[in-house]
Amino acid sequence: MDIIECESIEEIVSKKEGEESNEDEIIFPHLSCLNLETLGRLRWFYQGSLTFTLLEELSITNCKEMVTLCACTLEAVKLSEVIINFHKCYLMKTDLNSTILEEFLEEVRVSFF
Repeated sequence: MDIIECESIEEIVSKKEGEESNEDEIIFPHLSCLNLETLGRLRWFYQGSLTFTLLEELSITNCKEMVTLCACTLEAVKLSEVIINFHKCYLMKTDLNSTILEEFLEEVRVSFF
């Protein structure tokens, strides 16, 4: 799945209007590749929990407002590396959200120095 060059999108999957719980889980059983590129306002993929059963490739490029894929739990057991702004990040732990946040913060630190 490629989502490219949309400056107005803030989230990929949203809940029904009026729904407030962040405990909902969405499972993507067949998605093996996810590419998010040049999404200037993207904050997250989903505010609940996500499971990517077959995800092997994840690339996030030029999504400056994005800090996490989801607000709750994230499972992607087949994923071993993530590419953020053309930089390959190896997952040393199973928490993909933490890896994305660490890379985002490192990019911010480098841009200030």
